[in-house]
Amino acid sequence: MAVWVLGPDSAVDRQQRALRVVEEFYKRALQYHDDIRPHVDVSHPDAAQWLDSGEHMRRRRAEARARWSAADGLKEGQALEMTSIVRVVSEFVFAPQEALNVRLLWRQLSGDAHALTWQLVGRSSHAQHVGGGMAEFAAGGDLVELADVFGKVFSLTKRGWSLFDRRCEG
Repeated sequence: MAVWVLGPDSAVDRQQRALRVVEEFYKRALQYHDDIRPHVDVSHPDAAQWLDSGEHMRRRRAEARARWSAADGLKEGQALEMTSIVRVVSEFVFAPQEALNVRLLWRQLSGDAHALTWQLVGRSSHAQHVGGGMAEFAAGGDLVELADVFGKVFSLTKRGWSLFDRRCEG
């Protein structure tokens, strides 16, 4: 996320991207807050403060969104969309083939995180055993693939800190 926010040279573009991140933060925090709210014991001494924090987050989210405007690659009302951010960041940091690999890893690891199965088919550690009209699949691990992911994450993190340093100097 830091590379996406800090990447553009234009301060206006960086601000607009940061406002999208702020809005997304409050959106997700409020989803969690609203799921818990029906279960809050309002007689608890801290309940009023906790309920007030939800209203504070709603105000801050609306304030961030009210400041949105069009910027480099963003339309005025466009919310944060992680897959497009991954595309922009991968192209900003890596050569074209590596950028494609980052985008594919994003999809594959997202499938893993959500316990889907489609992403297992293309893996080198995938094995299929067929017999009697049924297929059994096994998916193992691969240290080379894990090291590749780690290397890409390291490169992205390093670029993020480098951009942060550069923006702090200017």
